[in-house]
Amino acid sequence: MPGLLQRRKSGKPANLTLTVETKSNSYDGFNHAICHEVEERYVLLEKIGRGSSGQVFRARRKEDDMQVALKFMSATSTDVVVSRRAEFEILGRLSHPNIVKALEFFCSDCTAVLALSYHAGGTLCRAVRDSTDSRLSETAAQLLFYQLMSAVSYLHEHRIVHRDVKADNVLVSPDLMDLHLVDFNTARPLLEGGSLTMTGTTEYAAPEVLNGESPSEQHDVWGAGLCLHLMLIGSLPHRISGYPSLTTFAAAVCAAPVLCQSVQWEAISPECQDVVKRCLAITKHARPSAPLVLTMPWLNQLAEPLVQRRLSTYAASLTSDDEPWQMLDSPISAPRLRTQPAQRQAEYAVWL
Repeated sequence: MPGLLQRRKSGKPANLTLTVETKSNSYDGFNHAICHEVEERYVLLEKIGRGSSGQVFRARRKEDDMQVALKFMSATSTDVVVSRRAEFEILGRLSHPNIVKALEFFCSDCTAVLALSYHAGGTLCRAVRDSTDSRLSETAAQLLFYQLMSAVSYLHEHRIVHRDVKADNVLVSPDLMDLHLVDFNTARPLLEGGSLTMTGTTEYAAPEVLNGESPSEQHDVWGAGLCLHLMLIGSLPHRISGYPSLTTFAAAVCAAPVLCQSVQWEAISPECQDVVKRCLAITKHARPSAPLVLTMPWLNQLAEPLVQRRLSTYAASLTSDDEPWQMLDSPISAPRLRTQPAQRQAEYAVWL
């Protein structure tokens, strides 16, 4: 099957030492139980991330020297393999300039590898931390939030919920001009008659999710709102570390609405404050949908020809092989694997 590495006849994984060009990093000689095709097609350059399910490397594809991001994940059971493939399947059907692009999927007995388009920069969390005064200007936050909400709106229009929108899953370029939403490990389609299990990051969980409801589109809007709050103020309104227990944290989130009344908000425009307060409304039905957020004055009045130029550049980079979105017509537990054409990612190919 194209893009999928088959199990060796012996049933045992091959232990390989993947080549790493940069020798100053701690992952020299990193071993993976993955078929030799990964080593044949890619050269690892450096580790760029680590998560609960695996690690991400910047790599060079030998075929054309293109830089990609290789996401190595544990896959120790059939159910886990299906879950890893689901991320590839969802991303493979998406095409948006602020969402990472899936390129290939590999799997062996105990390791799955997802090849993604690579985008230089770091997480939004790090960008805020490293900025002057540990927060971004309203102008910078406006542009980045526009792109984030555009990505979220696109997902919701196609009946996909990300379920883990947070600053660590948002990549921004060094100049704070480009943003990409990443890590679709928990993303799921909204299937008719189905319900979604609780998942995501507790600190970014919406009040209704903390109270036991399934994550919905409003949960993604809440997460995006927290990202905006972090950009403008340099911190979240509530941190778990500030409470003695998860119960008291959840109670505080559900009882204390963000009112934007502290001295830190005095320099922030009323239009911007309105977006923050509405995205972080405690009652989920009081939160606007993602498409509606884009029509609010702070974003709708955004004189942003740069965004339009980028969208035009991205559209021009797509080839005739690029398929328009097709709704998922079968449960995500039975995904259809396919390898995206290499031409899909031009210079502006998206990371997330």
